[in-house]
Amino acid sequence: MFGQQVQIVITLMILFDGLLVIGSGYLAKYLKFLDSGYIWEIDPVLFTGMILFLMFVNTFAMGRAGMYSDKKPPGIFWMTVRLGTVVAADFAVLLIALYSLKIFDVSRLFFLFWGGSLFVGSMAQRLLVDIYMQRWLAKGFNARQVLIAGSDERAAKVLEAYKQQLSWGHVMAGYLKPFRWSVDVMQGIQQLGSMEDFDQVLQDKSVDEVVFVLPKSGDIRPYMKLCDDLGVSYRLVPSMYEPDDRLPLTVERIQGIPTLSRARIRISATGLLYKALLDFAVGLIGFLVMCLMYPFIALAIKLDDPGPVLFKQPRMGQNRRVFGCYKFRTMYTDAEARKAELMANNIMDDKMFKMKNDPRITRVGNFLRKTSLDEFPQFINVLRGEMSIVGTRPPTLDEV
Repeated sequence: MFGQQVQIVITLMILFDGLLVIGSGYLAKYLKFLDSGYIWEIDPVLFTGMILFLMFVNTFAMGRAGMYSDKKPPGIFWMTVRLGTVVAADFAVLLIALYSLKIFDVSRLFFLFWGGSLFVGSMAQRLLVDIYMQRWLAKGFNARQVLIAGSDERAAKVLEAYKQQLSWGHVMAGYLKPFRWSVDVMQGIQQLGSMEDFDQVLQDKSVDEVVFVLPKSGDIRPYMKLCDDLGVSYRLVPSMYEPDDRLPLTVERIQGIPTLSRARIRISATGLLYKALLDFAVGLIGFLVMCLMYPFIALAIKLDDPGPVLFKQPRMGQNRRVFGCYKFRTMYTDAEARKAELMANNIMDDKMFKMKNDPRITRVGNFLRKTSLDEFPQFINVLRGEMSIVGTRPPTLDEV
């Protein structure tokens, strides 16, 4: 329910922000006309292009600044600073774009009027939304009454989350202790008794939603059945949840089956898609550059030491996936066989091997290593999805 409400609010805010960019642009144009004292015009195509560009930049900047969040804004000062930063960034990007296109004849006063009116309009819009949602809907007749069943640290964390949650209006009706002798760390909310009083509290407080944050011991099915009988919604906070978890559990459905998951990679599916697209684009460019230099480097390697041009070595990728990492060959063909006799000169610890003035490196290989040209074939691994443009050096199997 809250997620759907937030999506609707954010969608409307994005729409209003777009309208504000348009309206403030026309207002700035009118103010510039009044200030000039004569007919001041701007090329309609240029003006339309600036509006469309600024709408895109403003939406992106608002999102990055946390203005499209599911949390209530911390305060007016926070909102003022964030909006001021966003508007300044908007017009900095716009001016850079115009400068890049060699468009210099747009009035600076026009931009000042536009930025000022956009800031004032955005500030007024968010203040009105905050007043409407947090001071009117939250105190209205249909405000959602939420009851917390629990009183420990987990329950206190849930209470704090509800206080920060953006919605169309909800209030905390109170909380119930699991037992009369249970630990109680709740603050800023009314205690309504214990779970023995659950039935009576549901009716007396006109509860719309119950959040069960109860200990592992005990059967909550009778309470859930009572909620079903009375038409009261409820949520279950898993007992395995801990408030100090750095990587919290998330709920995900697989064909309708709810699961609790803990992802070790803190990147969303959208972020992973952007990362894959970036890897492919940069990898393709790097691969094409490698193809251009390949004939020259291959000839140099062959003349220095007969053997293969590319060197393929097993490396360990994510979650122990083994793949063949490509490089231009920089060592003599018998380098691996000579490694054992040179181990005494190893300057690294454990399984990693490295030595100064390694005699196994060819003259061409030494140049390739100094210029990092030997690593260009790894763009093949990037295109195959085995490596990423940004990441740690893939270790050898011995190092792992």
